[in-house]
Amino acid sequence: MKRKRLLFTAGFILLLLSGGISSSKAVVDRVVAVVNQEIIMFSEVEKWSRSFQEEIQAEDRLERRERIQEVFRKVLEKLIEEKLIDQEVKKFEIKSGKFIAHKEGEPPFEVKIRKLKELSRTCCRVCLDYTSELADLSIGNVGSPDGYSTVLVRTEKGEASLRATEKKGLIEVKPLKDYQPGMSLVDRLSDMKKKENSGKPLDQ
Repeated sequence: MKRKRLLFTAGFILLLLSGGISSSKAVVDRVVAVVNQEIIMFSEVEKWSRSFQEEIQAEDRLERRERIQEVFRKVLEKLIEEKLIDQEVKKFEIKSGKFIAHKEGEPPFEVKIRKLKELSRTCCRVCLDYTSELADLSIGNVGSPDGYSTVLVRTEKGEASLRATEKKGLIEVKPLKDYQPGMSLVDRLSDMKKKENSGKPLDQ
């Protein structure tokens, strides 16, 4: 894994040195890395590095260019690392107050949810919507047994999409009411989120 990461990074550095990065807004998108058949585009790296570029204060054009290149390199390394982790992790779940990540051939990684709160995005700390209430379909693992996902259907469009997918044999659909804890757990966690985050200022 480490060898792949170094190869990708080295390839991107060559791109930078060949004049591949420009501060111009007219940028032709292109592939800058391939991680086990998953691609990372220049536009993706540029998007995540934009805020860091804005913080760079350098009057000398050469110095600014070098610092931008360094930002791009670090952002690309992070994106590659995240893709490798995503490819390794087979399943995420939240159970018994814990966040659990399953990797093939290794014991599950577990951490208590309360320890992760400080790592959450600020908007998540004031969000009242646990189940994406305005979506046609909401999908998660809360309330359903292993091997299944909980699907909440809210609109005719959502219902049509679900049934069309079922008709093609791509999924198996069973009533959530036939399983425990089922919808009662979804409702309880949704209420908890509303009560916990209601009235909080955005900067908390």
